[in-house]
Amino acid sequence: MEFIISNFNELRKKSIKAIVKDNSTGKETTYYLTASDTIISVGHEMCSGAFIFKDGLKYEARFQLMDASGNMSDAISDKIKFNSPYK
Repeated sequence: MEFIISNFNELRKKSIKAIVKDNSTGKETTYYLTASDTIISVGHEMCSGAFIFKDGLKYEARFQLMDASGNMSDAISDKIKFNSPYK
């Protein structure tokens, strides 16, 4: 699952705290990501990844920025709801 970033310059030197919730169980998983170009990739690629999505389930994600010193921003994104990329 990929999310497009509108203002990438703001994210160049920051990590992104991604919180993904499985809506069927309520379980939240947190992982720290970096942006590539203007995209945040959330999921599991061929060899590794932060999150594993199950067929047909619904999820939601929230994001928060963290600077190089580990300071979290006060702002956290609105929930972004999405379906598993697997059918």
